[in-house]
Amino acid sequence: AKIAIVGYTNAGKSTLLNTLTDSDVLAENKLFATLDPTVRSLRLPDGRTVMLSDTVGFVRRLPHHLVRAFRSTLEEAIEADVILLDKNVDGIYDSDPKQNPNAKKYQTISYIEYIEKGLKAMDLTAITICMENSIKVLAFGFEPNSMVRAVLGENLGTLIK
Repeated sequence: AKIAIVGYTNAGKSTLLNTLTDSDVLAENKLFATLDPTVRSLRLPDGRTVMLSDTVGFVRRLPHHLVRAFRSTLEEAIEADVILLDKNVDGIYDSDPKQNPNAKKYQTISYIEYIEKGLKAMDLTAITICMENSIKVLAFGFEPNSMVRAVLGENLGTLIK
């Protein structure tokens, strides 16, 4: 299986790749330390091997000179079996859980239901690309060890499929 680690720039994606695969990919506390995707293999506790792809981070208002580098993130994501998407909340909700304490969290949601409900964790283009390529997306909160737990198969966040 191929897993793409996707999230905002400077969110710890390269550090996660290094930690899980005993690699030495450049991981600095600065914007766009990663300008090319990096792929490493990881043997899971159950014996399966997955390929982890560290991608160029998302950023609002992407500088024009970085468009080519970001295109590589899209290519890695399209080839993935699963995308790990770190968010500032612990999954996908029917409304903003920071504004509405009664917001309902989805454990699993289909692409169609996601689009019909007008949810905003991913933009419409991204969710459509995932749907057309049958790529599952695991959206979860960025907190200590959350990406490691997600890669190792722990049930957290929301699965969009």
